[in-house]
Amino acid sequence: MGGQLKLIVFLFLINEVAACLSEIDPALGANPSFFNMSDETNIEIYNQNISAEEKFYLLIHNTFGNSPLLQKTREYNLLLPFTCPPNGTELKSGFFVKDAWVRIIAVIPSIADNKRWALPKGEVLTRYNYSIELPASASNSYPDCGSVYTLLNSTHKLSVRINGKSSGDEIASYETNSTELNVEAELEVLANVREDLYAAACYCCSEGEECVMCCSCEFQGSREIADRIVVSDSVEREVYRLNTSAALVMLSCPDEPLSTAKGNFSMNFTHPVQSIQISFGNANLTLHLRELDATPVMKPHNVLEVIGIPIQREFSERMMGSFAVLNSSVFINFSGVPTEEARKPSLLVVDLFGRKKEVSLNSSCPLNPKIELMLPRFVEEGEEFNITVRVTYNETGVSRRRVVVSYSGEKFSGETNERGEASFLLKANQSLVEAATEYDGVFSEANARGNVVVYRSSEISYLLSLLAFLFILVLSYIGLRRVSG
Repeated sequence: MGGQLKLIVFLFLINEVAACLSEIDPALGANPSFFNMSDETNIEIYNQNISAEEKFYLLIHNTFGNSPLLQKTREYNLLLPFTCPPNGTELKSGFFVKDAWVRIIAVIPSIADNKRWALPKGEVLTRYNYSIELPASASNSYPDCGSVYTLLNSTHKLSVRINGKSSGDEIASYETNSTELNVEAELEVLANVREDLYAAACYCCSEGEECVMCCSCEFQGSREIADRIVVSDSVEREVYRLNTSAALVMLSCPDEPLSTAKGNFSMNFTHPVQSIQISFGNANLTLHLRELDATPVMKPHNVLEVIGIPIQREFSERMMGSFAVLNSSVFINFSGVPTEEARKPSLLVVDLFGRKKEVSLNSSCPLNPKIELMLPRFVEEGEEFNITVRVTYNETGVSRRRVVVSYSGEKFSGETNERGEASFLLKANQSLVEAATEYDGVFSEANARGNVVVYRSSEISYLLSLLAFLFILVLSYIGLRRVSG
């Protein structure tokens, strides 16, 4: 009989919770008053032929507008009522304690981005509920004799422990030095009930020959019954502590007026970030890596969880650049930086939670060498010829510098000697000769180009013959003038 009663109570509770949940409009969540449904845009959204989840998403973003997302999400979640538990919540019932539950609703602030991140300092929002229900008591009017139940007292205790430390109740503040956040919530409910037992008692209440029975409910005794229910919930978060390392290399800072510098930048970070901005005075390049959005969880109440969405978007002003993102590293090649600003770099990092952090950068421009090409003026096609590349700084030769010569689709490399010279043997088939040195940590890259006149021997013979013929004509003309004169 006891087992049947428990089953009936369990089914009743399930139906009661289901009825409560069914009253929540999933398009508005558990707090429809949060939305101004007299707003024309909200009315239009709500009446669209789209899913309830899409309606809620549009309503939230229309209501939030341009307000800070984390701040508005906190405000929204704190105002959510929880008459009944969200889907997926464990319910427990005893003899008198019914429908007891506890749920950690949100860690504030928290962002889901592959992992669920929380700041070292924040809040934990917990909600709970339960009810005390006594069995129906007998009327104690014969023949309805039986038990009479009286609630003596009931208490509950909500304990929220963060990393093993007691931290409060429904809105618990925390601060931790750990790399992980372990939150445990426990609800203990106690109910003390007195049961007075009455039993039917009958006796002969007449003095005649026939006995007339008189019956009543007589008190048999009392007992106290204690009912204790404990429910719990737990969540885990990774604690967000951003560490970064950055390196800036200036590849060249030309000395010429109105010239621009170029270089490369690399950065490693231990945790995801929203954006990074590298600046040289008024010239800057911003790389956006994450944007935040909100999504509902714990339906149909629609608790809001902030999520990070990976993006790769660049914005630059007065400088140019290309970038690559690999796991937790960023590489940027940039150019167009005014040379006068090249020694004043700054780096601004916006972390995943929108906090700005300035990172110091060191910048030094390399020395600017001079490169010269020494070429012959004329070379016969197909013949080999020598060129010399000379690299100097302050008119002194720079030794052991790698030089690359590009000629006729081929590249030739060599190293300068103690005079700063490197020689190359080329086979003549085009005019343009190019030479370059690369950045080596001290000297910047340098480039030079020159031209040789490549001729064919047949063409020279023809030109010489033509010149001889013209010379003879000129002499003949001069001779005729003298004779006629």
